[in-house]
Amino acid sequence: MKPNTRNPILPEEIIFEIFSWLPVKSLVQFRCVSKKIYSLMLESEFVDIHHRRSMTRDGGTKFLLRKIEGFYTIERNEDGKTYKWNPNNRYDYVMYANGLFCMWKDNVETPRIWNPSTREVIRLPNLRRCGSTIDPLMYNYSLGYEPEEKRYKVLMTQEFKRGSRPTKNWVFTLSIDEEWREIESTVDFVPSFNRRVCVNGVIYMLDYKINKAIVAFDVKGEKFRIIKLWKNFGSNNFGDYNLIEVKGKLGIVNNSKLFGEENLWILRNSRWRRHIIRFTQEVELGYYTSKEICNSCDGEIVFIVSISHFSALYIYDIRKNSWKYLKIQQLPEKGCIYDVFCFAESVFSSPSLRILRHLNL
Repeated sequence: MKPNTRNPILPEEIIFEIFSWLPVKSLVQFRCVSKKIYSLMLESEFVDIHHRRSMTRDGGTKFLLRKIEGFYTIERNEDGKTYKWNPNNRYDYVMYANGLFCMWKDNVETPRIWNPSTREVIRLPNLRRCGSTIDPLMYNYSLGYEPEEKRYKVLMTQEFKRGSRPTKNWVFTLSIDEEWREIESTVDFVPSFNRRVCVNGVIYMLDYKINKAIVAFDVKGEKFRIIKLWKNFGSNNFGDYNLIEVKGKLGIVNNSKLFGEENLWILRNSRWRRHIIRFTQEVELGYYTSKEICNSCDGEIVFIVSISHFSALYIYDIRKNSWKYLKIQQLPEKGCIYDVFCFAESVFSSPSLRILRHLNL
């Protein structure tokens, strides 16, 4: 009897388990040689589990910096080594949600969805091609992820000249919608461009039109609501505040200083709770050219600071009330840092939309 020379076939659940722990670079190589792996990587369940496991896998999370000349990634496990991305393209605004970035320019109607892990850029359709004849003053975009149905949605908010009419809102669901859908706008608001965050299926936006308020957009239900801020909120310095995620909750922190102590406000059960961040002597810095804040994938708060001759990350652990330091290597000294994000690898792709590969934005 001849021995069985056929290649053994692994059960699908074993394939799922093994591949959900692999880095995206390896998965991209596998999908080019196997239709089965390619189909697996398009399943929303696999994309979601792989992304969550990337948060704990060594090398699965990175920092992304935005400067005027382009984007830079920082490896957390390589002593702050940086890598430069798309040096020839500039975007005015960027938002992050669940492994993907939404990027757009002033007065440009079509945004881009960028996955830095796969290096794919998705171009969303133009609203005017859907038959719209409106002429807004500004286009504003927010990217959200809904964890129950495992869907990404982009919210477009249109602001009109001199408040001539209330803002209008449109939604586009990645991999499902073919055109923008107008939704009921129960709240007339103007979101701050860089003061927003998506937490557990809700997009939170600081609102310039409603004094001392946050607009919350439920990604699944596509409904708006207003969240009032605490009584002594400093609305005169609206741009000094950052919205961040803190252990699955919405947090607000002032980024105007890096000395003494600072209040971190966390929304728990519809009430604002204060947590005091104390800057140790090692963290306190005098003059710095720029400073930005984000949250890390494991719940820490990240402060990035540029001094005249170097840049560094100061990472605050809210549970332990302790600090970690990471000096950034090989980052050009010239120019301010506009944004900092911590992202976990994602294998998300959307073949139904136009994909511009290799960062040709």
